[in-house]
Amino acid sequence: MDKLRHSFTSALASGSVLSDRYEVVRPLGEGGMGVVVLARDRLNDNQDIALKFLRPEVAKKESTLRRFKREVEICRSLTHPNIVRIHELEETDTGIHFMTMEYVPGKSLAAATREGDPLPLETVFDYIVPICCALDYAHRKGVVHRDIKPDNILIDENGVTKLADFGLARLFDIDSQLTATGEAIGTPYYMAPEQLRGAAVDARTDIYSLGVMLFELLTGERPFDDDVYLKLATRHITNAFPSARERNPELPAWADRVTRECCEKEARDRFQSIGELAAYLATRLSGDSAQKISEIADKPTFFGKLLNRFF
Repeated sequence: MDKLRHSFTSALASGSVLSDRYEVVRPLGEGGMGVVVLARDRLNDNQDIALKFLRPEVAKKESTLRRFKREVEICRSLTHPNIVRIHELEETDTGIHFMTMEYVPGKSLAAATREGDPLPLETVFDYIVPICCALDYAHRKGVVHRDIKPDNILIDENGVTKLADFGLARLFDIDSQLTATGEAIGTPYYMAPEQLRGAAVDARTDIYSLGVMLFELLTGERPFDDDVYLKLATRHITNAFPSARERNPELPAWADRVTRECCEKEARDRFQSIGELAAYLATRLSGDSAQKISEIADKPTFFGKLLNRFF
């Protein structure tokens, strides 16, 4: 393992060349499972590309390596302007696994919200609507993201918002063995109750996480915050979801309702699809955001239209 760690460190070093093709430039970020670096593709006019490395201590677990390979398999099938493109899975001659992916110059949504202040309503939905479009596309393809959070939302230099890191995704219709029964995978600040319990997940799990992120953007605070995992998980599972409007009185009532309905404890009580959420937002947003969200909106039922009259 020490030899593998040394190879891993060497592979990440600026100037190192992998597969006789990718020249590492600098680090971009890291997490528990891996490290992402900026590289140049020597066989493609030195085009900038991102490389995501799986840590050796993580890769030695067969289930994690299969999950990493599944990420590539799933993401290569997702072609959408608001989803970061994944290209290939590679392995160095020393046994280091990495994937090649689209490089998005810019910043994460997390970096845009570090001031701790709420963002203007219009700005929030300029960020959120493209992510809704990306999730609607992924869900219709049968893919749940399972790790929606500001760190996984990238904003490029032209202001285009992209959803990254489907590393925790899984296909709805495959009886996957990648996640052991009862194992909770994701980022606890944004995880749905069923996900924290290690229960089955579906599109409504992503809707919960989207609602938590929306709450944070609209108020400048997370709905539940604690450094202790168990306390945080318990709050998501049992505590009433707070009112965004109480924390930011300038919000319209409909924005408060969106966060609450996205984040109902029981999945059956939430918006049942991104299309249903889009149908609600389409009549309340304006400009480009309204046009984009209306394109993915499911036609509301009579009961849904009735509810919209009162909220």
